[in-house]
Amino acid sequence: MSNVEKNGIAKEKRKIVRSEARKIVAKVYHFLKEEFEFTELHKEPNCDISHLRNITMRTAAATKVSVRTVQQILKEEREAANKPSNLISPKPNQRKKGKIKENIETDPEEDSSESTEQNIS
Repeated sequence: MSNVEKNGIAKEKRKIVRSEARKIVAKVYHFLKEEFEFTELHKEPNCDISHLRNITMRTAAATKVSVRTVQQILKEEREAANKPSNLISPKPNQRKKGKIKENIETDPEEDSSESTEQNIS
């Protein structure tokens, strides 16, 4: 059961929004923002576009994440744009050949048992 009731209000379990999903949320926000700006420029005199005004709420509804998550993603996007990033993606772990054989050949337990036998004699 993913819903927890507290004070009669059902809450859903928090979900982690991964990097690809974060990019999609940001793109949806920018699309809806451009749509609002375009509609505002080309609207008829008696046209009501107030329902298009709240872009963050519409983005949250379209992507099924909370408004706070949308705000956090946009904040991270602004901060990333201000910083020059020369980050390189980490390389996948590569198995190093030969390391396993060395560990098998020299077993530390055998060395410690020999030294104990020598101490006893």
